Amino acid sequence: MSVNRENSVKFEELVGESQSDKIGSVRVAEFEFQLCDHLQKIEGEDAYYATAFYDGLKAEGRDINGIYYSKMGDMPVALLPLSLLQGAEAMYQDQGQTDAMLARAVKALESLNAKLVVPADVAAVKSGKAA
Repeated sequence: MSVNRENSVKFEELVGESQSDKIGSVRVAEFEFQLCDHLQKIEGEDAYYATAFYDGLKAEGRDINGIYYSKMGDMPVALLPLSLLQGAEAMYQDQGQTDAMLARAVKALESLNAKLVVPADVAAVKSGKAA
């Protein structure tokens, strides 16, 4: 197999041109996150959240925006609620990859969270209190 070195591109150049190391970087209100491809339900909550990395360190727990902060190993992670994710904006031009990632995450969270909502009629039947 022959390799044409004239038309080759160094990995660093490719990453620099396509912003591929920043795929998933979003701005949510005044905060910046890099989305993971992971959704998580928090015990005691009636919703799934999108997992994201961020720079810095926040106290573990929930902030006034509904974002949960925690650690995954040594990495600080944030769990973003659907309501905030719906308003998130891609931070870099990456050929629409972050926009596509956001759309998938929003759609998945909507679907998962809809399954957690139990209509009053179903809840009454399950509890044995149906009329």
